[in-house]
Amino acid sequence: MTSTQDPKSPSYHRFLSLPSFVFFFAPSSTEILIVTEYLKLFGIQVTDVYSDHLLIKATGTIDAFNKAFSFDVHDFSRDGRRFHRPLGKPNIPFILRDILVTVIGPSNEARFRPRNVRLSDRIKSPFRQQAALPPHTIATGVPQQYTVGDVANRYDINPLYQAHIDGKGQTVGIATLANFIPDDAYAYWSLIDLDVLRTVLPRCTSTAAAI
Repeated sequence: MTSTQDPKSPSYHRFLSLPSFVFFFAPSSTEILIVTEYLKLFGIQVTDVYSDHLLIKATGTIDAFNKAFSFDVHDFSRDGRRFHRPLGKPNIPFILRDILVTVIGPSNEARFRPRNVRLSDRIKSPFRQQAALPPHTIATGVPQQYTVGDVANRYDINPLYQAHIDGKGQTVGIATLANFIPDDAYAYWSLIDLDVLRTVLPRCTSTAAAI
């Protein structure tokens, strides 16, 4: 992988195809069969083998996985939510130690937590209360209230604008699944004299967007 990024190497940008990668580096079909047959001994069924041979998906009872890999799965409760997960790391049997790197699961514990802020948590917009621009400029110079003008000043983008490389005639779509106050966006665009087409969308419980 390092040589494919080295311009002096004969392998520079000569990337392996998936079949070549499987041939040179991935577990063989025989090794996949060994894992599959071992799981069958405990009533665990292989449901999918990835085309690169690096991941095997299997399904079975918790008791079966406990016996196959000494998972020791238990039920837990946190913040009113119940889930199950193993107490320790899986014990990979000797016959599979040269084949398997790790066994993930079985667990239905949520590993990620939402960090979004609800609209109800924000009574007023701090941007509309505090932001201010000096006359005839689009940069505030105020930390935490930076605009596109501040970005241009700090990252030396103004020469591009002066050369008329400014994205004129291009359409930009903005999509978000996070909570925000639409009036904040329109107040900001108005502050920097940006013409936008305002569209009012009906409220919905879920949103999907593609650009």
